Amino acid sequence: MARSLEEQNNGGTEVLAVMRMGDSNTYYHLTPLAMSKRVKKIHIIRPVPESTIYRVNHSQYHHITEKHTVLRLWRTYRHVVALGKRPEVKILVSFFAFPYGLIAILAGLRLRKPVHIGFVGSDWHRDCQQWYGPLLNWFFKKAAFITVTGHFMRAPMEKKGYPKERLKYLIHAVDTEKFSFQQTEQATYDCIFVGALRPVKCVKNILKAILLLKQQGRHFSLLIVGDGPLRKELEKFTIHNQIDNLITFAGYQTDISEYISQAKAIIIASEREGMPFALIEGMVSGTVPIATAVGSIPEYIVDEVNGILVQKNSVESLADGICRVLENEILYKKIRKNLLETRSNYSFSKVSDSWTKWLKTYC
Repeated sequence: MARSLEEQNNGGTEVLAVMRMGDSNTYYHLTPLAMSKRVKKIHIIRPVPESTIYRVNHSQYHHITEKHTVLRLWRTYRHVVALGKRPEVKILVSFFAFPYGLIAILAGLRLRKPVHIGFVGSDWHRDCQQWYGPLLNWFFKKAAFITVTGHFMRAPMEKKGYPKERLKYLIHAVDTEKFSFQQTEQATYDCIFVGALRPVKCVKNILKAILLLKQQGRHFSLLIVGDGPLRKELEKFTIHNQIDNLITFAGYQTDISEYISQAKAIIIASEREGMPFALIEGMVSGTVPIATAVGSIPEYIVDEVNGILVQKNSVESLADGICRVLENEILYKKIRKNLLETRSNYSFSKVSDSWTKWLKTYC
């Protein structure tokens, strides 16, 4: 991730990033930007303390500490405007558009500086199609450019009148050195789930699929990495249905690289998604993805080529997907070979090239 001294000296642009993502997502989204030879420094404005693990190179952190929501948003806006007045700051960047993307847009309009808005998942569908959606869309259309994870997001935005030439595809990037390609044939677990234990993730469907397969005489182990409001309910389900010997709850982990490498397949059973980072982390690690065909996932995964696609809210389809890949050694090895050949597409350096091109255009 280091840049040459010549690149750092030539990169005179300062970037103002306004966001409230989790530590790892902030790191993944901003590191490729920080690596661009056109960037000298990134000012990161967030309402949470700086992570001691996920630190973005060439950045200065600004922690907004106000607890009251309205006052915190107001202080964030004022801080953005104050920093944005610096002549070195050429562009404002935000991900997960509401409310911090809106703050970036308002500040950018006041400062008369370009703004990037990044839609990273279902955030546009969730926020911009609510009763207040028309107002948000009116503001976001004023962004210099907007990034989306795929056509799933771009198509409805075009129908809402977003300028086509301003809509760009931004592939999720992960640290391919940290998530090295593992020999998962010798993995401890058959499957892994990584994410929040919330209803939209449909983790109970994964447990039901494991139960269904057990009833058929097939025993597959599952590692669950994550926490959330459904954890106790899911744990009770495993005990009640006597599959707790097949399921391991690891809880929330700040570093999941060592966990993903312990499984042969990574499962995403969500009923709604953009393109989850955990899926990319699994793919670059050689952990075969089994995922519901929702959001942008079908634009990245081709069934039985670089993963397995299953129907959403279908326990039977999910169980079939697990068997298709984990009981077919030829297919399993074929998918892993294809994952190895394409893993560089998700590297920081690959995505950094896109940022360099965009900054050259808009700054």
